Amino acid sequence: MRRMVTPQTWVSTSLLLTNVGDLYITLLQAWNWTSVFVIVDQHSRPMSVFYQSSAAVTLEKLTVTPGLKVTVRDLPDTVEANAEMFSLLKSTSRVVLFYGDAIGLRRLLVFLAARIFQHEVFGMFTWRTPNGSADDETIRLAYQSVLLLDYAYQSDDNAAKIAEFTRTWKNLSVKQFNNSAGDNLPGLPFMLATHAGFSILGKILQEVLTKNLTTRDNLPANSFFKKTFDLDIGRVQINNMGSRLTPASVSYFNNDTGQHQVFAIAAELVDGSFEFQSRLAEPNVWFGGSSLPTNEPFCGYLGYAAACRKSAHFYVDVTLATLGVVAIVGAIATWVYRKRRYVVDRDSDWWSLNPEWLLHWRAPTGTSYLLERSCIYRSPHYNSLGSRCPNIRETSQIST
Repeated sequence: MRRMVTPQTWVSTSLLLTNVGDLYITLLQAWNWTSVFVIVDQHSRPMSVFYQSSAAVTLEKLTVTPGLKVTVRDLPDTVEANAEMFSLLKSTSRVVLFYGDAIGLRRLLVFLAARIFQHEVFGMFTWRTPNGSADDETIRLAYQSVLLLDYAYQSDDNAAKIAEFTRTWKNLSVKQFNNSAGDNLPGLPFMLATHAGFSILGKILQEVLTKNLTTRDNLPANSFFKKTFDLDIGRVQINNMGSRLTPASVSYFNNDTGQHQVFAIAAELVDGSFEFQSRLAEPNVWFGGSSLPTNEPFCGYLGYAAACRKSAHFYVDVTLATLGVVAIVGAIATWVYRKRRYVVDRDSDWWSLNPEWLLHWRAPTGTSYLLERSCIYRSPHYNSLGSRCPNIRETSQIST
């Protein structure tokens, strides 16, 4: 495209990466997320260039958007670097944008499991290697905390047409080029975009030839803009700038089916912006819950938010109440102790019963001996009562 004046128009039927940043901003604003942690896997294959380009465009938009706090890290290769990265993540954000392939994401989750990552709400991630076709319940559990953003969402009608087209393309590639493609090979976006581009070009050329127009007319260029084309791979819309309108989707992992299920769709507008629309009110969108997490925990990332800290008046009241209880208990204990000491001081022999203090008392049934209370006090204060204590030896016989 060195000679930009010669081509009458420029049309793109693939995803326009320059709009990806707007897509992420719309996503973050839809759920009020203002603190974002971005992880880029620089070793993703085979589409590392695509992931890096997408991350670069997104970061360019995010860093200049007011009200957003963005932290960026490359996916580390060592245990120490991973631990450092997650320590930073825990203190800055709970929303992670991961740019990489499935292997990189799995490696990230494996590290969380290997380090026995403990979460206050979601519990502990553990890990085991799946054997054969056995389901790996651990990774299924971990995937419930992952949302999948699809840049090129296809409606059910388009998806059915693309599936049929993919089978046809695979059969042709096997016959003509001896490619050993798998049975579950999905339709690659770039392959679909190339097919759509030539299909649209064929329709426009047919229109030009049918209407007997010349290249000097402006109809060929205008025929591309603001048009909807029904192709064998589905419906394709071109905006007024010659770019394909590409809807995006957000899906969650359905643990019952083992597949990602779409719950929100972002429609691309003619100006390149996006508008999110909830499609389904799913009960298990995020880790078994019906709502996505907030931007920040109630008590803050580290649990030190002011809302969870008691006021100074609260601590003063608790301290005074504690001191009051201690003072009351101490006063009661002191009173009991002093009362006891008072009794003991007056009667140091209170525990001893002298037989001489037994009084002779004759009852109708016989003779018994009773203790006169005044005789148990041996302190000098009661010496004057000693005369009241009889001599037991004179009447020492006890009968009943």
